[in-house]
Amino acid sequence: MKDILIVIDMQNDFINGVLGTENATDLIEPIKNRIKEYDDVGFLDGGYSRIYFTKDTHFDNDHTYLRKDDTLVNMTDYKETLEAKYQPKSHCIIRTEGWKIPEDLTYQIRRNKPIFINKYSHGMIDWEFVSGFEDAIESIVRQGKTPEIEICGLFADTGVVSNALILRALFPEVEFYVSYTKGTTPSAYNSAMEILRNNHINIID
Repeated sequence: MKDILIVIDMQNDFINGVLGTENATDLIEPIKNRIKEYDDVGFLDGGYSRIYFTKDTHFDNDHTYLRKDDTLVNMTDYKETLEAKYQPKSHCIIRTEGWKIPEDLTYQIRRNKPIFINKYSHGMIDWEFVSGFEDAIESIVRQGKTPEIEICGLFADTGVVSNALILRALFPEVEFYVSYTKGTTPSAYNSAMEILRNNHINIID
């Protein structure tokens, strides 16, 4: 177990929905057990959470969305985005079943307050601004330790590799590890693992 766990895009559309793969469901049990390990040890010093979930998040034109400042906004329909050019299947539309994380992965969390992060592309560039994330890393450094962060989830060749590389660039003195993940295809998985290793990201087999 490391200091912090990041669970990437373990959402219904990627597990058994429109973009689900044959073996994605195999990740639920091991990731559930991993989450429990982190939760059992409680918060980091300073009360910072050890557990973060990202959620791939897209929109459609059938809904109007409420910002945090209570203003209404129509977001870009997925079909009109550049991503749709490469992946035409609409997925992870906000507030749909496909966008949600299975309750199996979250219901058991008791000793941490997990942070849920909506992201709008494979990789998220503003990890420094995620609630408590950078402070959590600094709390580990103050103990004289090298922070260690474990990344798991879907898919190895999209969300996992994108965020792992961004995090590696943002936090060059943090050790990163990738554990339970699957690729969109076996060859895509192998390519992602090679890229991760070449960028000094450890693979937990």
